[in-house]
Amino acid sequence: MAAGAITRLATARHLRMRAENWKLSQPFRSSCLWTEANSTWHRGKLESLSGDPDAWKGLQQSRPISKDKTVGAVLKVIRDALAHGNIWTLRDPIEAIIFAKSVTDADKVAPRFEFVSVAPNDFRKLLEEWFDFLISLHIPQAVVFEVFQNAA
Repeated sequence: MAAGAITRLATARHLRMRAENWKLSQPFRSSCLWTEANSTWHRGKLESLSGDPDAWKGLQQSRPISKDKTVGAVLKVIRDALAHGNIWTLRDPIEAIIFAKSVTDADKVAPRFEFVSVAPNDFRKLLEEWFDFLISLHIPQAVVFEVFQNAA
């Protein structure tokens, strides 16, 4: 086995062990990503992403993240929104960042959307915790470069 492959396998095992400690299955509200009682994290559903977000009815009906919503579920919405460009801001000056994920029902009719919204400061806290987590993995620089080269 080539040295690079051995490094990747060892790194993959290490990442799995560290990710288990981060517990994507734990409730979001009991994670280090939750921003305490004054949290601005909300969720909801949207029928459409057309028009100005200030007029979206679903945003006006948003609810705080529920106690049973997992870290993985919240990160999945953010990940999908980032990957597909479904990111908006609410009001000027910005009061919230909105991340929307397409959800297709069983009939494969027009997609609806699930969203997570959060104030910029609370999202910054999530990013700080995420970067701390990545740093704690101690991924060798060569592995990071190899992954980026293969992704291009």
